[in-house]
Amino acid sequence: MTPQVETNDLGYPEIRNFVSLAHGYNIVKKRDLFSILLNIYFRVFKRIHPVLQFLHYNPFRKQALYHLFNGISFSNRFIVTFETVIPRLGKGPQWLIDLCVRQLASKKCLKIIAISECTRRLQLEYLRKNYPAYLPAIQNKLIVIQPPQTNLINSFTEKKIVSGKIVFSIVGKDFFRKGGFEVLKTFNELLDQYPQLVLNIVSDLSYADYATKSTYEDFQQAQDIISKRSSNIRYFKSLPNDQVLEMLKTTNVGLLPTWADTYGYSVLEAQAAGCPVITTNIRALPEINNNEVGWVIEVPQHEDGNAKIETAEEREIVSAVIAAELKKILLRIIENPSVVVEKGVKSFERLNNNHSPVKVAQELQGLYRQNLSART
Repeated sequence: MTPQVETNDLGYPEIRNFVSLAHGYNIVKKRDLFSILLNIYFRVFKRIHPVLQFLHYNPFRKQALYHLFNGISFSNRFIVTFETVIPRLGKGPQWLIDLCVRQLASKKCLKIIAISECTRRLQLEYLRKNYPAYLPAIQNKLIVIQPPQTNLINSFTEKKIVSGKIVFSIVGKDFFRKGGFEVLKTFNELLDQYPQLVLNIVSDLSYADYATKSTYEDFQQAQDIISKRSSNIRYFKSLPNDQVLEMLKTTNVGLLPTWADTYGYSVLEAQAAGCPVITTNIRALPEINNNEVGWVIEVPQHEDGNAKIETAEEREIVSAVIAAELKKILLRIIENPSVVVEKGVKSFERLNNNHSPVKVAQELQGLYRQNLSART
């Protein structure tokens, strides 16, 4: 019988980081008190509760081992993978935040997995500043496991390159936050002179995000550019994931000149298809992209790695930097297309060396095997 580890959700982060791997354990979803309350809240208010989604309590499964994403269990032995800082309770009551930190330091919390070195540093700084007494206990079980990524091609020679074209792709929700508007405006500026450029967009063009503060007028302008440049800009509101991955195989360069992201999974997917990627330098992106394997746009940022975008003036600066640097990179690619192949090969090698699903599965297998027999 295959051993079992439980979780409280089977969303993209869980599947991406631990559910889908060949570690020899079944990861099964079990409902708990907070997931029931979360469902009721969503039905009534049509939105996700900002605190309940990160809490777990199942008194009927006390001997089970849970693996949560950004979550904290109050009843079970658990491993947690997280992306920024944990507990992630926002404006939750202070007493609850204190309780969650104590739970992280307790014996019930077996391992705390940061998805990047940036995330690990943010967690340690948070504890030093707010909970120094709990720092040693939590630091002792804090590790980094970078997200795994399966290859989309076996070698760079499998790339399905379109002759005479340079194909770029940007994928993901929060189009404006991911630098999509700067991408569109830059392509619009260059396409008359360089018709060999092709841009794929897979996004719902959602706007008014917390980072860019984009407006309906921005949304309209983006739609106008897409409509005007339809022969060079291929827009998809959404695509099944398998079609997105197939699209990356015919892409020369991936795009994520983002204003704000905790990680950048789409960078890994592009690299897995042999695509070098243009990114900014925020948060974990310097850990998965650099100027050897892609292109990095350096934007003004805080010590924690987040871009400086608190004021309208700061946002204008970040937007201008992204647009200007993106144009320079595109012109260099146009002048020397062979650099795409050179960086594409290196990005594919980097991906294989640092995000092997086999290696991540083996590491998780060891954690599960060790802790399934643990008792508090």
